[in-house]
Amino acid sequence: MVTRPVSNNCSSRLYHEGVTGEGRRDDRQVWQRPDGMKYWPAERPLNAAPVPRAVPVRPQGSYAVIVRLLWETWEEMIPGTAIRWVEGRVLVTVKPPNAPSNVTELMCWLHQEDVYRTLPRRPRGVPAMGAGGVPG
Repeated sequence: MVTRPVSNNCSSRLYHEGVTGEGRRDDRQVWQRPDGMKYWPAERPLNAAPVPRAVPVRPQGSYAVIVRLLWETWEEMIPGTAIRWVEGRVLVTVKPPNAPSNVTELMCWLHQEDVYRTLPRRPRGVPAMGAGGVPG
C-alpha cells in the first residue's frame, strides 16, 4: 500500500512499501558529513590530554575559545569551542582552518593551560614578528 502525496512538497510524501519490521525503510541512505581528519596533520595533537575518568553528561555550555594545538613540527593557535570541562581538562571542538564548513570537527581533551578565552600574552623578551617572520 502506498500513500499518495498531497502536494509536490517532498516532506509530505509518505511511502509504506519497502518498510522493515522496525518501521524503517530498508533502502534508506544516510547522509554523512565529509570526514575532516584529512585536513589535520595527525589524528590527535601531541598535547591532547587523556580522557578523564568521570565525564559530565549534561551540557555545560558552549564557549568560544582559542586553542593551542601542538603537532609534530609546529604549534598553532586556532579558534574552537569548549563544550565540557573537568578539573584541569577541557573538551574542545575545532574545525580545520582550510576545510569546507560542513566537515566534521576535531574533538579532543586538552589541558586547561592550552585553552584560552582571550589571546595569551607573549613572554617578555620575545620580539614581535613582522612580515615574513622577520623580527620587527
